[in-house]
Amino acid sequence: MNFAPKVGPLVAELLSGFTALLLAYFLFPRHPIQLPADQSGLIVAAFTLVAWLLGTFIDALRNLVIEHILDLIPPLKIKWEFFIHGAQEKVAKVEEYFFSFYRIDMDMALALSLFLTVSRHVLSAFVQQSVGYYSPQVGWILWSVALIFFLDALSLRYEVKTQINEHRF
Repeated sequence: MNFAPKVGPLVAELLSGFTALLLAYFLFPRHPIQLPADQSGLIVAAFTLVAWLLGTFIDALRNLVIEHILDLIPPLKIKWEFFIHGAQEKVAKVEEYFFSFYRIDMDMALALSLFLTVSRHVLSAFVQQSVGYYSPQVGWILWSVALIFFLDALSLRYEVKTQINEHRF
């Protein structure tokens, strides 16, 4: 069994975390923290660490909530044992061509949805003052993007299930 780290999960975590953080930074007009220009390397490293932690949290929510709910829907139920007990070559193909993109899409949909629903309240608690909100047009655009990610994720999950079933697992 190959225990080498996989790039797909890291990309999904970083991308969703960066998305949520960048949206929070650019869509809220008052920036509570002034960042010193001479510390740019440290700021990028800290931002990347926070993005990874936030993305890991988003991925954990996907694992705990979304996967459980989707496994209750028969056409989308995945036989998770395949990823452990399936032939290594077949598992690698399913992960590379379908499952890694499913994770990215679902994590992005979740990141955007969380940003649109709770970010204002979370940011207000952190800065201990009311935080402004984005325009309705931006909200509609972001919800549309989240919906596209979600629908693509469902399509990819169905394909993962189809691929697993083709391997008679």
